[in-house]
Amino acid sequence: MKVFQKFQVNHPQSVVWDALADVSLVAECLPGAELSDADGGKTYKGKIKVKVGPITAVFSGKAVVERDKENWLGTVEGSGADSSTSSRAKASMRYALTPLQGDTGTEVAVQSDIQLSGALAQFGRSDIINDISQRLADTFAENLQARLASGGEGSMPVPSSDKINAFGILFAVLWARLKGIFARI
Repeated sequence: MKVFQKFQVNHPQSVVWDALADVSLVAECLPGAELSDADGGKTYKGKIKVKVGPITAVFSGKAVVERDKENWLGTVEGSGADSSTSSRAKASMRYALTPLQGDTGTEVAVQSDIQLSGALAQFGRSDIINDISQRLADTFAENLQARLASGGEGSMPVPSSDKINAFGILFAVLWARLKGIFARI
């Protein structure tokens, strides 16, 4: 499944680039993510908690991060598994940073290819998954913006939950769609 998102951060391209190089900071900004090990290079281990209705899955896995500062591009190749639901996930993500007017802000464009198998795979077949992904990207962007605005590491806790509540996000997406339908009537 291919997913595309864009979000903006009100900081110069070089500041956002440096922040995205800090994998610990990235994990803190992503709800449910936890970094457990880094090899000092490009490979990282961690987990992410996802709650879908009554199902909670904890995907443990690894990611390999590549960065190309000359072109302001990065890639992340990751995979993980949850033993309680026998679900597996594999993802390839590419991001590109583009400066906004006078480099006072940055647009981050993310293209992901996600493959799910097991019990949670049924949720990856819906067109609503794009809306859910966008809301997760928006939450990440808000958390990153708050962290950068606070002046950096440790000066302000990042507002984040201990897991991604996909059911809550799904409900919010459906509610927004229903409101849109009734607004046109």
